[in-house]
Amino acid sequence: TEVGAATALTNLRTGNNAFTGALPTEVGQLTSLVFLDLSLNEVTGALPTELGLLGENLFQLELPSSTLLNSTLPTELGNLSALQFLDASDSGAGLYGSIPTEVGAMAALSQLSLGRNELTGALPSEIGLMAALSLLRLADNALSGPLPTSIGLLGASLQFVEAQANSLSSRLPTEMGRLTRVTYWDLNSNTGLTGAVPTEVGAMAALTRLDLRFISGLCEVGSNA
Repeated sequence: TEVGAATALTNLRTGNNAFTGALPTEVGQLTSLVFLDLSLNEVTGALPTELGLLGENLFQLELPSSTLLNSTLPTELGNLSALQFLDASDSGAGLYGSIPTEVGAMAALSQLSLGRNELTGALPSEIGLMAALSLLRLADNALSGPLPTSIGLLGASLQFVEAQANSLSSRLPTEMGRLTRVTYWDLNSNTGLTGAVPTEVGAMAALTRLDLRFISGLCEVGSNA
């Protein structure tokens, strides 16, 4: 817990070790921290809400492959106004619960990687407020409900979407057509998706890969079936 006294610390990199135990709440006292890397360790317990106290300076937060993590995503992450990269992927069942609506306040976030966890619930409509978001990785969770129409507000930034192997449902939003910078969009194995592939996908001029495999409820582009 003495780490909290290192208030001038800007970079804390502990990746690829065998560190165990919970992340101490005193990490919230490291208000000069710009880069925090805890990847490939055995961090246990919940993510401390005190991470939200690092909002003014924290630029990158790396937590991938922390397979002993047992936590929801704290709403206080919304206070990380300077954060541009957040990776908490490949934690198995380490992250659970819903994606908090407070992510909409993370206006600087460029890359959000939460794949291969046990996240549930719908994608919050507030995702449309993340004006800098270019990469969104949500594959292999248990997310449900429709894709929010607000995702169309990310046309100036969004380029890469992985959301395969979830439980997304309903129709694909026509607002996808506004995402003119997206090059990669993978929704395969979301068997609850239904209806026609909207004709508006034709406006996605940068799109090089659209993966809609293993979704029997979808019908052809523009069909009214």
